[in-house]
Amino acid sequence: MYQLELSCRAQVDALSAGEDLLIPSKEVLEKTAHLYQPGTRRPYGVLEWPAMLRLLNAENSNYPRFDS
Repeated sequence: MYQLELSCRAQVDALSAGEDLLIPSKEVLEKTAHLYQPGTRRPYGVLEWPAMLRLLNAENSNYPRFDS
């Protein structure tokens, strides 16, 4: 429902511009639908979890931080 609401908001915002909307081609729609099929992309968290562990280790060490 969250994704649906975001999509609706984006459409309402686009329509409020008063311009004609460009509809993506059939190829773009098919490619997008394919990318959201189970198993097509990497599972969520595969890269994020190790990155968060590295961040946690950096916060608990004396190493300098590079994000500020």
